[in-house]
Amino acid sequence: MKLTALVDNTRLDSRPELAVERGLSFHVETMGSQILFDTGSSSTFCENAALMNISIQDVDLAVISHRHHDHCNGTTHFIERNSKAKIYLKDCEDKNYLFKAFGFKNDVGINKELLKNASERLIFVEHTTEILPNIFIITEIRVC
Repeated sequence: MKLTALVDNTRLDSRPELAVERGLSFHVETMGSQILFDTGSSSTFCENAALMNISIQDVDLAVISHRHHDHCNGTTHFIERNSKAKIYLKDCEDKNYLFKAFGFKNDVGINKELLKNASERLIFVEHTTEILPNIFIITEIRVC
């Protein structure tokens, strides 16, 4: 397995050309498949992927870990560049995710237009699901 960070909030001294953002995205190559895990909050993961010779259009499927904007709002850019991959995310209630501090509220949830505009590509999962042979999404993790 090869795991490549496409974007996060830490700059590498050895790769100053790669952009950073408050967000997360990984490219995973395993067992002959390419998986995108999270899409950050913008197109930055796509731009960094190109600089690392990773073809976003060749990704087989995407998985969104949760519905905070810094993990999923780049999905619109993924859809623009990849016409085939299904996008898996947990089926959960449609609610707003707000960050509240110093009397201000900020929406930190998924862009709701994505859920409407890409509905044919989205696969909502409710329980542990095998998405490729021997590759699973686990939707519930219990802490002891």
